[in-house]
Amino acid sequence: MTFLITLKTSRGAFLALALSLGMLIGCTQTPPEPAPRLPSSSGSSSPAPSPTPSTVTQEDTLASVVPLKGTDLVPLHWRLPATKDSDAAAVLAARRATAVDALVYSIPSPAEWAGTQLAVLQVDTDTDLYQDVARATFLPWKERAAGPIWIWIMNIHRESANRVSIYQCHDEGWLSSAGEPRTSRDMTLGGVEHLVVSRLSHYPDGSRWKVTDFDITGGPDEDRYLKQCQAWAATHTTTEGWTLPPEPTTTP
Repeated sequence: MTFLITLKTSRGAFLALALSLGMLIGCTQTPPEPAPRLPSSSGSSSPAPSPTPSTVTQEDTLASVVPLKGTDLVPLHWRLPATKDSDAAAVLAARRATAVDALVYSIPSPAEWAGTQLAVLQVDTDTDLYQDVARATFLPWKERAAGPIWIWIMNIHRESANRVSIYQCHDEGWLSSAGEPRTSRDMTLGGVEHLVVSRLSHYPDGSRWKVTDFDITGGPDEDRYLKQCQAWAATHTTTEGWTLPPEPTTTP
C-alpha cells in the first residue's frame, strides 16, 4: 500500500514524498538505536504524570544518542557561536531537537523518533505533522530523505532565567531523497527558525530544558536574519564532499 505524505524537513521546508509501507531488511547504514520507549499519554486528555527520577534517567539516555552530526544519509553541518555556560544546556536541548526533526525521515524506523525521541526534547512534539510517519514501521530506502543540511545558530537571547530564544538558519538546498538525489541546489529550501527553550521546574532535578515553542520566522529581526541566512546559504554551492551511500542489501 502506498500513500502520499508531506515531508517537513526542519519544520521550515517541505518535501513531498510517496511513502510505501513495507519491510526493509538489512542496512549498511547504522543509525543510532533509540532507547526503551517511555510511557506515553497519547490519546488521553489527562495531564501526564510528574516526571520521576527513573523518567529523567530514561530521557537522558534517549537524548544522549541523538546524532548531532547527522547520519550517512543526512549529515548535519553546524555553525555555532560562542556560548555562555549558563546557556549551554538550553542550546544543547535546541540542537538535539533540531537534529531529530531533521533526521526523522532519513532513518529506517521513524516511528520511534517521531514520537518518543522528540517527546524528551520538546514539549510540542509536532503530533499533527508526524502522525503519518509515526504510523509507519519502516521507511523504504529510496524514499528516505538524503542530502546535507547546514544549520547556523545566529543568535542566543536570554529572555529570563528560565527562557532562552534561539534563532537558527537552515540551508536544506541539497536535501532530497535517496531515490532522487539532487544534482543542483534548490534555492527555496531554507530559512530562519525561532526556537524558545524553557527550563521545566517540575522535573526532579529542577533544571530540565526543552523546546517549548517555535516558528519559522525570525521574529522582529526577521528581515535582517533572513538576508544573512540567504547570503550564507548561497555559499553552499556543492555538497562539500557528501555522496549518497550505497543502497542497503537485504540479508538472506
